[in-house]
Amino acid sequence: MFLGTGNHVREDLPLLVEQLRLHHKAVRFTVQGAIGEDKRMTALMAEIACDSR
Repeated sequence: MFLGTGNHVREDLPLLVEQLRLHHKAVRFTVQGAIGEDKRMTALMAEIACDSR
């Protein structure tokens, strides 16, 4: 999982996934978006940051 779409997600990950697909043709690989850019995660992080425990 990645919190943001940085160099690893834009550059490294696509190459790694392509290598996996070439070597494991029977497996379906799906790449999800970065979790830190999901509005649910953003809301959760804001909630945690504002918690006064």
